[in-house]
Amino acid sequence: MTVWPRRWKDNTMPAPDYRFVQATPDHIPMLLDWMKTPDVQRWWGAPSDHLRVLQSDIANPVLDVRIVEVGAEPFALVQDYDAHHWPKPHFASLPDGSRAIAAFIGVPEMLGKGHGRQFLAARADEIIEAGAPLVAIDPVDENKRAIRAYRAAGFFGDAIVTDEDGIPVIPMIYKKESSQ
Repeated sequence: MTVWPRRWKDNTMPAPDYRFVQATPDHIPMLLDWMKTPDVQRWWGAPSDHLRVLQSDIANPVLDVRIVEVGAEPFALVQDYDAHHWPKPHFASLPDGSRAIAAFIGVPEMLGKGHGRQFLAARADEIIEAGAPLVAIDPVDENKRAIRAYRAAGFFGDAIVTDEDGIPVIPMIYKKESSQ
C-alpha cells in the first residue's frame, strides 16, 4: 500500500488525489476487516452486528456509502445522508439540503498522516458542489483525533451537546469559502 510521506501535510508536496468509489456488497469483507481494527471498534462499536448494518447501509438509497482510495488503494469509508432524515436534534436547525457525513480510516498504517483531513475536505467539497448548502459531522467529544482532523479539514464548531442516544457530541459544520 502506498503511504504518503508526512511532508505533504506542510504543503511541500501536492496533496494526494482521492477517489470516492461507490460501495457495493463486494466491499463488505474488506469493510468487516477494517471494522475489527482497534481504532474503528473504539468509535464504531464491536463488529458483532456490522455485517447486517453494512448490508443495510449499502442497500439504503438514503445513504451514499463510498470507499476512499488513494493511489488505487482503498483505506477508508465515508458516507453521507440528508441531515434531516434521521432525528438528530443537533442537526434540526440546519438548512434544507444539508448533508451529514461519517467516516473512518480502516487501514491503521494510514492513521496520523493527514489523510483524514484531506479526504474529508475533498468529499465535503464534492457534496457542496452537488448542491448541498453545507456538510455536518458530529464526533463524540472524546474522539480528539477525529475532531482535530475535522477542524484541519475546515469543519467548525465546538459546542458539546447530547445526541439522541445521550452521548456527548460536537456538531461541526463545513462550508466552502464562497458559500459562507
